[in-house]
Order: sequence, then structure tokens, then C-alpha cells
Amino acid sequence: MNLNMKTKVAMLIAAIVIFALITASVLIYMPKLRPWIFYHEAPSEEFVEYFTGYFENPESYEVTDKAGNDVSDEFYEDTVEYYEAEDFRSVRQYITSEGIDVTSDEYGPMP
Repeated sequence: MNLNMKTKVAMLIAAIVIFALITASVLIYMPKLRPWIFYHEAPSEEFVEYFTGYFENPESYEVTDKAGNDVSDEFYEDTVEYYEAEDFRSVRQYITSEGIDVTSDEYGPMP
């Protein structure tokens, strides 16, 4: 099959467009992929400020697990090293993987 340059370019553009459409469809329609992307992206400034406040004054916050049990001490011990290293991505990954909820009467729910 002997194709001219215009045909080859048109086929390449069509392939790129099809690839982009498939990628967009996967991102939109695969609900398990969206949390994975969220899990690995950098936390927001609001998240960083909220948890900086938490680590500076943990007594003002309530930390619970999925069952509603108070896990404040365990959470602090498991994540303080991340805070000290300014690794808020790992703090958020811990929260996500352990099903942790953090709230404060003074500062509200976690962002």
C-alpha cells in the first residue's frame, strides 16, 4: 500500500484524536480511576492549612475511623512524621486509605 504524505498525516491526526477521545472516556466513565488520580495529586492549599492547624493544636480536632471510633492518638502518631517533612500528600493518602474523618468545632470539617 503506497500512501502519499497527506494521507499519512491525516491518518496520524485521526489516530491522535481517537486516542484522546478514548483517554477522556476512560477518565470520565471509570469511577475507580478518579480516586486514584486524586490520591496521587498534590493536596490543596486549604488542605495544607487545615492540617497545619491540626498538627499545631491536635486537641482542637476529632479524628474518627469508618466505624466512628476515636483514633486521634493513633492518627497523630502515624502521620506526625509526614507533617514534620511537609509531606501533606502522604497525610492525605493515609486519610484516604484508612477511611479517616477529621473535624473540629472551631475549624469545621476537613476539606
